[in-house]
Amino acid sequence: MKTPTPAPRVPPASALKAEWNTLEFHRRRLQQVAGGTLAALVPIGLSYAAVGKWPIAMAFMAGVLGTAFGWWYGLKHQSQRGFAVIMWVVWATVSCLMWLSDALRDVALLAYPLILIMAGLLVGRRVFLQLLAAMLLFATVMTLATEVLGWRHNTRNNTELELLRDVWVMLLAGAYAVWGTVSDRRKMTEALEVQIEGYRQSQAHLTYLSQHDALTGLPNRSLGRHLMEVAIEQARLRQGQVALMFVDLDNFKSINDTVGHMAGDQFLQQIAQRLRAAVRASDIVMRQSGDEFLVGLLDVPDSVAVRRAADEVLSHLGGVYRVQGTEISSSCSIGLAIYPSDGGDFETLLRHADLAMYKAKQAGRNSYRFFDLTMQDDMSASPRLVAELQTALARHEFVLHYQPVVDMRDRRLLGCEALIRWQHPQRGLLGPAEFIEAAERSGLIVELGRWVLVESCRQIALWQRAGQPLIVAVNISPVQFHRGGLEGAVQQALSASGLPAHCLELEITESVLMGDAATLADTIHSLKALGVSLAIDDFGTGYSNLGYLQRFATDKIKIDQSFVRGMLADPGQQAIVAAIVQMGASLQMVPHAEGVETEGARDMLLAIGCATGQGYHFGRPVPPESFAASYLQSPM
Repeated sequence: MKTPTPAPRVPPASALKAEWNTLEFHRRRLQQVAGGTLAALVPIGLSYAAVGKWPIAMAFMAGVLGTAFGWWYGLKHQSQRGFAVIMWVVWATVSCLMWLSDALRDVALLAYPLILIMAGLLVGRRVFLQLLAAMLLFATVMTLATEVLGWRHNTRNNTELELLRDVWVMLLAGAYAVWGTVSDRRKMTEALEVQIEGYRQSQAHLTYLSQHDALTGLPNRSLGRHLMEVAIEQARLRQGQVALMFVDLDNFKSINDTVGHMAGDQFLQQIAQRLRAAVRASDIVMRQSGDEFLVGLLDVPDSVAVRRAADEVLSHLGGVYRVQGTEISSSCSIGLAIYPSDGGDFETLLRHADLAMYKAKQAGRNSYRFFDLTMQDDMSASPRLVAELQTALARHEFVLHYQPVVDMRDRRLLGCEALIRWQHPQRGLLGPAEFIEAAERSGLIVELGRWVLVESCRQIALWQRAGQPLIVAVNISPVQFHRGGLEGAVQQALSASGLPAHCLELEITESVLMGDAATLADTIHSLKALGVSLAIDDFGTGYSNLGYLQRFATDKIKIDQSFVRGMLADPGQQAIVAAIVQMGASLQMVPHAEGVETEGARDMLLAIGCATGQGYHFGRPVPPESFAASYLQSPM
């Protein structure tokens, strides 16, 4: 089992700062430059004063004072200008010496390259170029003054021994200053390289941690998915097969409850070790979450090889584990899906392997099952789907899309229908057909329906405050209707949002009306007392009991889209739609068409007396931002 690599040992930032921070560099370099300059100017100036050459001695003493000022100024203000002052002082001193002595033949000219080197290392490009220009200009002026204008004459102020002395002093002082500065630069570079290498190792460590499970050291879902996608692509190119194995431990919760979570973690680490040992080195083993693991079996020739691999995993993961002095028995259930027959991508394989794993659990656990198409029929009853729905509610993964409802005569926007979608973190955006049945069977539809009421009322109230008088239609599940408390949920949603009651339309199916008549009458009376309107959804596909329609006096009757879509090609369907419209009119119920997808369907509906409708011809269900941009900011 791989374990996370330890974090690299990086030199502490405080230690680096103590020696190599900006202030320390500044002080050290300034000391080196000023010290080297003074070491050159002071002895040479004193030697000229000793032999009575006072003009030259005074020039050097002025240079000493200027250098001291630059040193003080640089330390006081922590500024690069201190270096610039010293560079200019040295240039002025050397130039003065050359003017008073032998001009360009004077040994002082050796100082010019040193000044440029120090300026290049210590000050900016502007000062460097200014110094270079000053040197070139001074040399030109001095030559013209000597050779053309006769303003000065070259004077030999040094013996050969004195020249040798001056050369030694300038070279040694310059070498000291340059070497010290370059040495500091080199040390700083080395320190930075240590830091960079430490940061590089830290980045590699962080990358490793982001891609691996901290407890087991196995690749996490993110890295595992990437590796599986690469393997699937390679299998596609080679026309080969890969298999995904979904491994779920049996009764892990009871293990945690019995021996504690710390022991449970150690148990999972041993599971990871055994699982890694049960498959080939080339196979992909990852931790999905909790007690779930995934294994990608690469280059499998047939289902027989997959069975052998599953048998190996069952064998390795079964048996006794010793954790903190306690012996624990364990087993697992495995679901198997094979590319390409069971899915063409990782998410599909994962979903199908998950379903197969639940079949293995239902078969008595400690076994495996291959995915087959019949398992999809049971998906809505999957315990996993119910668990995911509970998590989705807690994580606010549900969203509402809104489909426009229009007056088909002039295409005027009347309102919209709120339609729920599930923004699943792995499977993407899911329609209600994929989860509503499971929500109803588990009872989660009550909480889900309450959220839909609150959110849709909030959104419509927001649009109304922006000047858009809309009505919103919300589907009510039969479970939600019969469980009780619907009136309270509606009242709470209206009160929290400030939406007027007449702007909310509740859609119920015909099956709702087939319950206890007295109870239904009380519920419907209470809802209508709030001021909301009621509509019969998908009319014509259920019981179509006219007695119930008359008794409960709903406000709108919605013609099922299957009739609307078929009426252009089938006169019988057209007759049904016409009959529903006439019946609704006789019962003072507004007829409303669903699934209007063509201009021909619109024209026919208008001809038989149905004026309101919805469908792809007028607009698809879209998120609130898109709805506002498409229908509220511009006419349809």
